[in-house]
Amino acid sequence: MKNYFKNYPLAKTGFFVIPLVVFTIVMGIFFPESAPEHFSSFIIAFEFAQSPDDINLLLSPLSAKEIRQVDVGNYLDFGFMIVYTALLIKAFEKCAQLLDKKILKTGIFIAIVVLISDVAENIFLLRLTSNHINQSLNSEIMSNLDYLKIFTWTKWISLSVLFTFFYALVYNLRWLFKIIGVIFLFPLLYLIAAPEQSPEMLSNFTNSIFLCFFTLIIFLFLYRKKA
Repeated sequence: MKNYFKNYPLAKTGFFVIPLVVFTIVMGIFFPESAPEHFSSFIIAFEFAQSPDDINLLLSPLSAKEIRQVDVGNYLDFGFMIVYTALLIKAFEKCAQLLDKKILKTGIFIAIVVLISDVAENIFLLRLTSNHINQSLNSEIMSNLDYLKIFTWTKWISLSVLFTFFYALVYNLRWLFKIIGVIFLFPLLYLIAAPEQSPEMLSNFTNSIFLCFFTLIIFLFLYRKKA
């Protein structure tokens, strides 16, 4: 095992996948299985809600108990975001060290921006469930939605830029990484090619980010240090 980690120096960072999978499974217990038409999940529809009508469409079918479960899922998400941010920071840190590319440390700053945005996003999601339960005025709901939009898009766009950095990294490595590394470009290219905010676009875009995380994990386990 010692020789394995010596030959595959990024593999230890790849083990962040374990708590990520655990958080994903547990959060899935609390978030509703149903989602509005053309959205890939309830939480993606919630994050990209545009109006009080969207919030009503999402939360009205839920009982008070189910809405509290959504809140529990969002509280668990604070742990999830800390883990994936630690994964990103550690990956950039190790890659910058192994490949002697200090520019990669810029990714650490972007990862911190992602974390801050994700924390703020969850705070406003919690406010919106509270607004719905308390039957707040549409003006208050709209104010929270305006802030939600800022932090949600900051998070997802920052992740797109961050994974573009990983593409620049793997492009100079062996042919296998050149091929799978193209996946890191998907989110940013998708944003450019499909700027409209339709449910299909948003679902495909966020799914491309999840695919990038999966590809990153594979890269961390497959990267072998040169002799």
